[in-house]
Amino acid sequence: MGHIPLFEDFNDSNSLSKDTYSILEGKVSMEDLDGILNEGLFGFIKGIFLNPFKKRKLNQLGEELFKTKVEMMKIEIEENATDSFKAQLDTMKRGTQEYETQQGYLEITDRAKQNKVKSLEDKEQAIIDQMDIIGQESETLQKYVDKVKLEIRIKANDATIRIADRETQRILQQLKQADLKQANSLEREIKKEL
Repeated sequence: MGHIPLFEDFNDSNSLSKDTYSILEGKVSMEDLDGILNEGLFGFIKGIFLNPFKKRKLNQLGEELFKTKVEMMKIEIEENATDSFKAQLDTMKRGTQEYETQQGYLEITDRAKQNKVKSLEDKEQAIIDQMDIIGQESETLQKYVDKVKLEIRIKANDATIRIADRETQRILQQLKQADLKQANSLEREIKKEL
C-alpha cells in the first residue's frame, strides 16, 4: 500500500477523522483517529481504474460505509453484543471472501435504537450494493472492491476497538486478523492479474 497521500487526501482524512470523532462521542481521541485514517481508507492499486469518476465514487462510498460501520459497531459495543461480532468472525472462518452485513444479530429493547440499527443496516447494504455495481466492470475490479470493503471494516474495527471491553476487543482482534488475511490474499490475486 505505497500510496503517497496528496493534500486533498489529507483534508478528506481529517474530515473523516472529525466525523468519526463525533460518531464515537469523543471516546476515541482525534490523534488516534488521525493515526488510523492517515493514509485514507484504502490504498489504490495503479492500473485498476480506467475511469477516474469510478475511483472517486468508490472513495465516497467507502467513506460513507466507514462512518456507517463505525456507528453500527459503536451501538453493538454499547449493547455488549459480542454475539454479533462472533457471528461475523464465524462467517469469516467459513472461508467467505465477501464483506457480509450481519443483520439481525443485535437484540435491542429500546425501539429508537432498534430503528437506528435497522436504518444503519439498510444504509450499509445499499452502499455495498453500489460498490459492487462499480466492481461489475471486471473480475479484477470486483476483487479490488471486495478488498476495499474488508479494509474499511478493518479501519472501523481499529476506530472502535478502544471503547470495547476485553472480551469484545479479543473478538474484534480475531475478526481484524481474518479480514487482514483475506484482504492480503485478494491483493495478491489482483496484482497477479494486472
